[in-house]
Amino acid sequence: MFQSATFKLTAWYLTILAVISLCFSFVVYRIALDDLRFGLSQQAAQIINDFPQVDTINHAPSFIEARQHIIGRLVFFNAIVLASGGLASYALARRTLQPIEAAHEQQKRFTADVSHELRTPLAALKMESEVALMDPKASAAQLKTALQSNVEEAEKLSSLVHNLLRLSRLDAMEQTLELQPVELTPVLKNARQQLVAAAKKHHVTLKIEPTKLLVRSDAEVLLQLLVILIDNGIKYSPAKGKVFVSSKRSGRSVSISIADHGQGISSADLKHVFRRFYRTETSRTSSGFGLGLSIAKSLAGSLGADLQLASKTGKGTVAKITLPAA
Repeated sequence: MFQSATFKLTAWYLTILAVISLCFSFVVYRIALDDLRFGLSQQAAQIINDFPQVDTINHAPSFIEARQHIIGRLVFFNAIVLASGGLASYALARRTLQPIEAAHEQQKRFTADVSHELRTPLAALKMESEVALMDPKASAAQLKTALQSNVEEAEKLSSLVHNLLRLSRLDAMEQTLELQPVELTPVLKNARQQLVAAAKKHHVTLKIEPTKLLVRSDAEVLLQLLVILIDNGIKYSPAKGKVFVSSKRSGRSVSISIADHGQGISSADLKHVFRRFYRTETSRTSSGFGLGLSIAKSLAGSLGADLQLASKTGKGTVAKITLPAA
C-alpha cells in the first residue's frame, strides 16, 4: 500500500517539477530569441554602416542555427532536471511517508497486542462461569470462589483499559507540560502513601531518603511516574526485600533513583522493556500487561526528563529519572 503511495507521490512531485522546469525553459527560450534577434539586427546595422555597398544581410541561417543550439541546451537541461528530480522526488516521498507508515505499523501491532491481551482474561471469565453453571451440585462456596476469580479477572481488564487510555492521552499530548519549581519531599510522601499497602502485601520494606531538593517539573505527572517505578520495584522484589528511593543534585540536574534487590532484568530484555506489552520471561507470571514502563517512559518524555534502567540478573534494578533542577 505504501509502496504504491510512494510512486504516486513521486509522480506528483515530478509533475510539479516538470511544469516549473518547462515554464522556466519557455521563458528563457523567449528571452534568448529576443536577445538573439536584437543582437543579429544590431550586427547587421553595424556591417551596413561600415560597408555602405552592402544593401542587405541574410542572417536567417545564423538565427536558425542559434535557435537550434538554444533548444538543444534547454532539452539537455530539462533532461538533467527531470532525472535528478525523479530521484529527489522518490527520496522526498519516502521521507514524507515513512513516519505515516511507521505509525500505521505501530497501530497494527498495538491492535494485535491489545486483542491478544484482552483475549486471555475474557477466556478465563467465560470458562470459569461456564464451569460453575454446568455443575448443578456446585455449593455456595464454590460459586463464591468462581465469582471472586471473575472479579479478579474483571479488575485486570479494568486495569488494562485504564492503562491503554493513559497511553492514548499521552500519545495525543501535542506539547510538553508547563514546568514549575516542585519540592520533591511532598511528592515522595504522596508516592509512599499510595504504595505502603502494596509494600506490606509483598512484605517489602520501602525506604525513601529525605531531601530538600527542588526540580522543574509537574507535581502530578512526576507523582504518577514515581508510583509506577516504585510499584515495579515492590512487585519484583523478594519477600523481606527492600526498595530504596534516593535523590541527588549534580550541576543543573537532579536525579531520582529507585533501587530494588529483586530478580533483575537480563541485558537482552533491558533493550526492549519500554516497548508496549513487552514482558520478560520472569515477569510473565505476574498480573501485569507490560504497559507500566511504556507509560513511565511517556510520562518522563512529557516532563522533558530522562529515564534510564540499569539492571543485573539476580542483583536487582535501578531506575533513574534525571530532571532539571529548579
